Amino acid sequence: DGQEVEIVLEAILRVAQPDVLRLQVTAVGETPLPPLQATLRWGTFAHTAVLDAYGRANFPPMPLDILVDEQGRWRAEDLQLLLETQQT
Repeated sequence: DGQEVEIVLEAILRVAQPDVLRLQVTAVGETPLPPLQATLRWGTFAHTAVLDAYGRANFPPMPLDILVDEQGRWRAEDLQLLLETQQT
């Protein structure tokens, strides 16, 4: 509907689990947002999560080893985040 939406993708790495990345997406608009879902693809990780009433969604824990190439570099170029209205 032409509304601007700010999207934040957070990656959390806990000291207790240094080999697992936790990802959360947050969407904020100037007016209340319609029901939304976010699809995240990164390397071999691909999951869809429904945003809650506060515009947040958590993805399942992601093993870090699927995000690092043979030289130990992050595969950031593979990251895709799609936000769309939820199908009813």
